Amino acid sequence: MTTHTLAVPGAGHTSDPEPTANDLVHGSPGWISLRVLGTFDLSVSGCSVPLGATSQRLLTLIVLNSGHLPRSQAAGTLWPEHRGPRAAANLRSALWRLHQCCPDVVDASYHDLRLTPGVTVDLHHVSRVVHVLLDPATELSSRELRDAMHTNLYDDIAPDIGADDWLIAERERFCQLRVHALEALSHRLIRAGWHGAAVEAALGAVRADPFRESAYHLLITAHLAEGSRYEAHRHHATYCALLRAELGLTPSDDFMSLLDNDHNN
Repeated sequence: MTTHTLAVPGAGHTSDPEPTANDLVHGSPGWISLRVLGTFDLSVSGCSVPLGATSQRLLTLIVLNSGHLPRSQAAGTLWPEHRGPRAAANLRSALWRLHQCCPDVVDASYHDLRLTPGVTVDLHHVSRVVHVLLDPATELSSRELRDAMHTNLYDDIAPDIGADDWLIAERERFCQLRVHALEALSHRLIRAGWHGAAVEAALGAVRADPFRESAYHLLITAHLAEGSRYEAHRHHATYCALLRAELGLTPSDDFMSLLDNDHNN
């Protein structure tokens, strides 16, 4: 089995202090923190920097490309209705406005755009944790499970910065990724005997995808494990009724038999 450490060091010099999970969302003195989950926020030394919609979309696009992409790709994605020189000019204007608000967040060369070293990004931290959770060969320590519990697996990519096709596609992709991660986390927490936390993780998966049988399966399993029989039966009935009313379907035999042992007790 492989063991990974969930703590994610910030970029920059190795002598810099490592940001905490709280820093990755809210910022801390000396750090530039970029948040794109739930709501957009750029913080410098703990203070939010007001940005226009274009600057927010530009930074989000760079974040979604792992902090680096060609200028031509950025221009073509943000201004698909304009090609070539016009889109490039729009990008230059956007970069100039962003530089006036926060000169240290993006390095722009003739060909490329990069987040500057030292910028912490909540999505990048969450993505690392997600991939650890989804690796079945990885065993997590109690500390690592707590780190995962305090990772923001509950918010989608900021819905307040627009509804462009590329944003919609990335939101859908990330939503599926985090639902799988919440299920994996809930399963690991059930195995560890942390049933209350397992219920919370499963509820997060249910909220993200109310028709997902596997999420309800884990939620009911967690309730049964902690002895909450009423909640287990209530959620079982809720999902059966939802699937029948909205889709005209019946849950799988495996789901329907979840409470068999409880009925026999």
